[in-house]
Amino acid sequence: MSHQDTYNEYSNGAQPAAPSSQDGARGRSRSRSPARNGGSGSYRSPAPRSPNGGGGGGGSGSYRRRSPGPRKPNHAPSVSVNPTPSNVLGVFGLSIRTQERDLQDEFNRFGRVEKVTIVYDQRTDRSRGFGFIVMSSVDEATRCIQELNGVVSLPQTST
Repeated sequence: MSHQDTYNEYSNGAQPAAPSSQDGARGRSRSRSPARNGGSGSYRSPAPRSPNGGGGGGGSGSYRRRSPGPRKPNHAPSVSVNPTPSNVLGVFGLSIRTQERDLQDEFNRFGRVEKVTIVYDQRTDRSRGFGFIVMSSVDEATRCIQELNGVVSLPQTST
């Protein structure tokens, strides 16, 4: 039976015979697909590719490809590019006791605050420690960044 006959036999839905168990030993399971290399059963690595047709495996004509290096995500900004100015400010590292009114009072000193949002955990209803402030203009937001960036402010507690 030739290699072509073997392929045609399996492509018509015929299954290869199960290996017989001799002396009670279990055989290894094998793929049911026909062997492509003439049925020899041994693995043969692909032939090396080189531009000049030679068989050497080293140098720039090697058949192995190097995997690409790590790529920067598309959303990651470049270090040298400044972000587009916006009237929306993110505030981070807030205490769980900080309330929206506290942020509004603090940012109102440098311009008109349109909206304050503190992000809360849905399950526990506790602050997640960050929020957003929408100022009325980009200039006021820029001034807030200059005046409040890195400032630690604790909420006033009444006793």
